[in-house]
Amino acid sequence: MKRLFVALEIPAFILQGIENIKTNLRGARWQTEENSHITLTFIGDVDEERVLRIEKALQSVHSPPFHLTLKGVSAFYAGDIPHVVWAGVEKEDKLVRLKDSVDTALQSVGITFDKRKYHPHMTLAFLKDPDGEIFNAFLQQQARVAFNAFAVPAFSLYQSVGEKGDPQYLKIATYKLRSL
Repeated sequence: MKRLFVALEIPAFILQGIENIKTNLRGARWQTEENSHITLTFIGDVDEERVLRIEKALQSVHSPPFHLTLKGVSAFYAGDIPHVVWAGVEKEDKLVRLKDSVDTALQSVGITFDKRKYHPHMTLAFLKDPDGEIFNAFLQQQARVAFNAFAVPAFSLYQSVGEKGDPQYLKIATYKLRSL
């Protein structure tokens, strides 16, 4: 079984800018550059045969290239406790249409997934027992941070391997964006 997801790569110049906001937050495990991405769709665990069908289905996705901008830093919470720090993605209709096209292609090969509202973001860090006051100050300081726009020329299929707390994301295939 392979644990798969579809995502966008983050260019090196954006990752350099993100390095500038990383701090010594207690309990933060910062995402590595190699694992940085914007998830389009989490697929989950699939067998080898289905991986080949997924790869073929994703070849049918048609979407023009576009630009994205990361803007603002926030967190996901479990109750009152923050557990993930993320950078937001400025609204871009072409991103949503790409995600819809990817989902449609995956459904054509029997993949089902969570239908929660899509909240595009880039995970920056996972938190365990953060200092609330220091963390809140960090969020206030970074709430309006913005990075330069970057081109999105492709999307990729990834496999998550390794331990749950320290996975590695391996690129299986990349699909260039193109209009019909």
